[in-house]
Amino acid sequence: MKISARYASISGTSLDDCFIIAERFPEQYGPGRDGSEYCVLAAEPEKPSRPRMGSTCKFSGVWSSGDGQGWAISDDGEIARPGVDEDPYEVDSVPIGIWGLNENCVFVWGGSWEEPNQVFFFDGNEWQQIEAPDFPVRTIHGCAPDCIYAAGRDSGIAKWDGESWEYFDVPVDEVFTSIFVVSKKNNMQSDCIITFCRVTERNGRRSPVDRLPTL
Repeated sequence: MKISARYASISGTSLDDCFIIAERFPEQYGPGRDGSEYCVLAAEPEKPSRPRMGSTCKFSGVWSSGDGQGWAISDDGEIARPGVDEDPYEVDSVPIGIWGLNENCVFVWGGSWEEPNQVFFFDGNEWQQIEAPDFPVRTIHGCAPDCIYAAGRDSGIAKWDGESWEYFDVPVDEVFTSIFVVSKKNNMQSDCIITFCRVTERNGRRSPVDRLPTL
């Protein structure tokens, strides 16, 4: 049986300091099927990439702050530090994404049948579930603990100030898949500068949309 591999996600400060999600699978069945194995690889300077953790359950996201530190999430509801001998944080959710500003400000988002929109937050000491936006989140990014933006389905965009979400109306009806916060508002700016990508459904297929508004 021929075995193939693919790389699904990468996060870190450089190509020599990052985590990579890899999947190994029987070629005749394809990826994402029974028989697949998943691992988080660690890339280090002048060393070959090596596995930090492995599972038969799919890793759906990884985030690294550098220096071999970070978190990985899996479909079975675990948030764990790759290569660290400690119990993972378990959530009643299917995590689909993770992003962090630093080791004291990390977000995980996903959902369950009972709570379709869920967000979890790590403050450097412990994980806790926080208020989630009123739309399914697909991406989170920010530039300060009080300047975090979430975007997702139903044209949803919201800003987290550390306590609650502020919502924005946008003149499009799209699924936002990526968001990037360039800078925090100051005396010279009325709003944060944000760029994002989105897709639209056309005849059952996804097509890119040219207009990219800025908030």
